[in-house]
Amino acid sequence: MFINYNFLENHIINSTQDRKSSIINNTQEDIRVSNGYQLVDPINISSWSDWALYPFITGNGTDLNPFIIENIEINGVGIKTMQSGNRTLLDYTYGGIFINTNGSFIIRNCKISLTSIGIYLSISIPSGAYQIVNVEITDCSIGIYSRWPHIIVNISNCYIHNCNWVSITATIDMRDHIDYGGIGIWVGPSGSVIEDCRIENCSIGMMAGGAEDIHNNEFINCGIVLSAYFSNYD
Repeated sequence: MFINYNFLENHIINSTQDRKSSIINNTQEDIRVSNGYQLVDPINISSWSDWALYPFITGNGTDLNPFIIENIEINGVGIKTMQSGNRTLLDYTYGGIFINTNGSFIIRNCKISLTSIGIYLSISIPSGAYQIVNVEITDCSIGIYSRWPHIIVNISNCYIHNCNWVSITATIDMRDHIDYGGIGIWVGPSGSVIEDCRIENCSIGMMAGGAEDIHNNEFINCGIVLSAYFSNYD
């Protein structure tokens, strides 16, 4: 099912409201991110031992004491692309925070900009629920990417803007557009929760393949694509 509404009771707003520094005016509360960021390079966690490479990550990866990535700022070198014949496609390998191994974790109070994907939760992450809270993602081609059915992601109070396709094509097939990025949040059929977020000026605000709870989000100058059953949204 393809849905691209101008208004979906989810506060899809066509406007060009100014961003207020570090504060997102939400209908329930202000979304704030910490002022005390530590500037770091992109994070790549592809094995358990990689967690120890980043001294600013706290916790031990258990459910009771998860790894916590917080209060950091990542400024990349820009969105990367690759060529396939005469097509320019998004290079999915360049992420701000890339995780592809086991360990319970929370990502919160972070700023990420100028990478192909802001936060990339990949297929080798074990089944479970993970949190992304109070994160600002700017000028990436995809903001948050986790389309695997076994990963539940609770995304709240995030501000994602300027996530656009790396090139423009004439095709109307959304499966082809996936190759070009341009998505604010992309989650799979996993029962994820997306709430109290603002997504602005993206080619596609959100693609969701079965998130069960979508509440009180604001979409500005972008639409959404829902491709499966949704049990609870407003």
